[in-house]
Amino acid sequence: MRGKEVEPKREIGTGTIKTVINDENVKFSVNYKSKDMTTVGIRVGIFGNKLSAQLLHDKVSENIAKK
Repeated sequence: MRGKEVEPKREIGTGTIKTVINDENVKFSVNYKSKDMTTVGIRVGIFGNKLSAQLLHDKVSENIAKK
C-alpha cells in the first residue's frame, strides 16, 4: 500500500501527511502529547471510511511495535 501525491507538513508538536491511497484521499494527523504518548488520527475520504481508517491504524501500530 503506497500513497501517491504525498504532502507532508511539520510543525512543533504536530504533523500531517496528505496522500492518495487506492484513489481515496487520506490524511494522517500526528500530535505529540507527552514523552511517551503521541496520537495518530486517520481520515479516509471526504466523510471518513471507518473500515479503511482502522486498517491503516493497524498498519501503523504494527510498524510502531516492530521498533
